[in-house]
Amino acid sequence: MDPNKYTEKLREALGQAQSLALTNHNQAVDVEHLLSALLDDEGGIASAVLTIAGVDRRTVRDKVAQAIARIPKVTGSGTDASQIYVTQRLGRMMAAAELEAEKLKDDYVSVEHAIIAMLADSGEAAPRLAKLSSTTFDAQLDVASRVAAESPDLYFEIQTSNTYGGESLQALQKAVEGLIATVRTKNLREFTAIMRRGRAYLDVRAAARAD
Repeated sequence: MDPNKYTEKLREALGQAQSLALTNHNQAVDVEHLLSALLDDEGGIASAVLTIAGVDRRTVRDKVAQAIARIPKVTGSGTDASQIYVTQRLGRMMAAAELEAEKLKDDYVSVEHAIIAMLADSGEAAPRLAKLSSTTFDAQLDVASRVAAESPDLYFEIQTSNTYGGESLQALQKAVEGLIATVRTKNLREFTAIMRRGRAYLDVRAAARAD
């Protein structure tokens, strides 16, 4: 793990994960601590992914909190920051995030790379989940396209009645605004990173649909 390669957001999340481990009297920082820290950021990438997927962030947070509660606690004098260590599992996950950044030719390891590594950490369930989510998303997209073309009024009613519609639109708006900001500030590095991530995502989606 090389913090110098991490974005500020990821370093902040790791710091919060360490604080959470200390608060819960855990001797080590693990993946669950980091995931909890990422989910605490309502406007963050992890929360946006869950929102777009139609998953209740609070439900996921509760399950993560339950997992953290099952982690053995240190009794007696307790621990301090100097005694906290990183588990091998979290170390492997962060190493995988660094490899993901290298694969996408990104200069820094970001929250997005960490989330991808977390999915991979789930083992063989990850590719199954990825294929299922891709297939489901593509099917929904095809249906939405047909409905929008044949009956715009009906599609508008469906969208306005969608419980998660407003949150999804806000997440999309935030992503678009971020892209616009990189153009206005002439941030070539960030713009290039966004385009690379988008290209990698579309390549994966195209390969999944071809299977």
